Amino acid sequence: MQTDGVGVLRQNHQEVLLKPGDWVFYDSTEPYELAFPEPYEQLILKIPAVMLASQIPMVDTFTAVRFPQDAGLGVLAKQMMLNVSEQYDALSVDHHQRLARMMIELVAASINSSFLKREVEHSNRAGWYMKIRSFID
Repeated sequence: MQTDGVGVLRQNHQEVLLKPGDWVFYDSTEPYELAFPEPYEQLILKIPAVMLASQIPMVDTFTAVRFPQDAGLGVLAKQMMLNVSEQYDALSVDHHQRLARMMIELVAASINSSFLKREVEHSNRAGWYMKIRSFID
């Protein structure tokens, strides 16, 4: 998550501009590039690919995609990431593990809700295309 300054992430022929509060998913096992034209701060959450893949269909399609942080699950994920990072040192190892599981669930839910929204938007566009096409023909 970009917490200060701006940055650009490039991966899989995609590019995304990151502003404070934005969070993005990328695969650190694949080539990627991060660029920062000015001083910046980020909060990095590392999630094992196996854990995400078991919860998110086609997880690789979400690399270099900015997730909404101003509504819905994106807001909850952003706030939880910030709050956990601020309190992390004061918590026990047991709490770290529990919070990690909860964070993974919330990130997965946020990504899945973005996926469903994309599918609905794509389906709506396809429906309009068919209607327009039948009107023209």
